Amino acid sequence: MDSRSRRIQTNNLSSGYELVGSKQPLSGSIVNLGLNLYSSANPVNQILKWNVGAQRYVIYTRVTFGSGWIPSVPIINVGEGFLTRLAAPYSWVQNFTVQ
Repeated sequence: MDSRSRRIQTNNLSSGYELVGSKQPLSGSIVNLGLNLYSSANPVNQILKWNVGAQRYVIYTRVTFGSGWIPSVPIINVGEGFLTRLAAPYSWVQNFTVQ
């Protein structure tokens, strides 16, 4: 018998700035965590992560070319919060398998 259970959880994100984090204890690229923001011309969709060493935010902007992000695809660690700056509300749906 398979003891794994699949879970789906949703973070409903607002337009503008919002402090968020993954509902799942996962790490990896923002794309692999299911936050596949669409690219938009104006205003743009962005993720802001705090850089402790530099004492400033690193701003990641969603674009339509290359990796899809400038300067790179954001990587999120387990338990790490970050800011989103969205042009429109977005439903961040995450699939998770409990083992």
